[in-house]
Amino acid sequence: MGLVTARMHNYRNNFAKRAMGSIELLIKKHKKELDTKEKIAELIAYYLHNEPVQPDSDVCTSAFHWLEWGEDPAGRKGFGLNQLVLRTFALAHLSHLNDIDDFTVDKPVGALIYSMQAIGCMLEHWKSGEKSENKPPAFSSDNFGDKWVEDAKGAVGIRGKVLKKRILVRRATIFVESLKDLKDERWDEIFLRACRFVVLQPNKERDRSSSTTEIEDETRDEDPDADFRMVLD
Repeated sequence: MGLVTARMHNYRNNFAKRAMGSIELLIKKHKKELDTKEKIAELIAYYLHNEPVQPDSDVCTSAFHWLEWGEDPAGRKGFGLNQLVLRTFALAHLSHLNDIDDFTVDKPVGALIYSMQAIGCMLEHWKSGEKSENKPPAFSSDNFGDKWVEDAKGAVGIRGKVLKKRILVRRATIFVESLKDLKDERWDEIFLRACRFVVLQPNKERDRSSSTTEIEDETRDEDPDADFRMVLD
C-alpha cells in the first residue's frame, strides 16, 4: 500500500470511527429514554427511514441527512445539519484543519458526504437495538464509492451482438451538486454548528485526495444522475 493510499485509507476509516462514536454517545446521553433494546431500535429505524427525493426516483434521502425530517418534502429542513453528521464531520475533518476559513472557493463537500455515508453505515450496525457483534463493512471506496454496473439489457448492434453499456451508480456523489448549490449562509451554519464539537488544532495540513476511473475500450458509459440536484430549503 502506497503512502497516499494509506493516508486516504486512514482518513476514510476515521469517519467510520467517529460515526460509531457519535451514535454511541447519542444513546448514552439519552439512556433514561432509551432504556430498552426496542426503544433504541425504534430510534435507529427513524434515522434510517428514507424517501425518494422525487416521484419515481431511485435516489432516496434519509432522516439522518436532515435537521428536521418529514415524509413530505415540505416538512424537511436543514439538509446536512443533523447532529450525528455534524459531529462526525467535525471530528473526522475539521479537527485536522489549521483554521476555519470562509471556504468561498473550495467547500468541503466530500467530507460532509463521507460523514453522511459513515453515519448511515453505522446506524445499520445498530438496527437491532444493540451494537452488532459483527464487524461493520470496511468504509472503503469499494463498498461505498460510485460504481459502474453493466446493463443487462444492452442494445443489440447491427451484427447481432449485444453492445456493452455501463451505468454509473452514484452511491457517493449523488448529492454533490446539491451541496455545492447550498448558499454561503448554510455553509456558515454548518461550520458554526460543527465547530461546537471540536477545538481546532494548529499546524496540521488539510488532507486532499483524488481518484480516477479507468474506462474500458469499446464500452459505452452512461451517467444518468450526472446533473442531479435536489431542491433544498
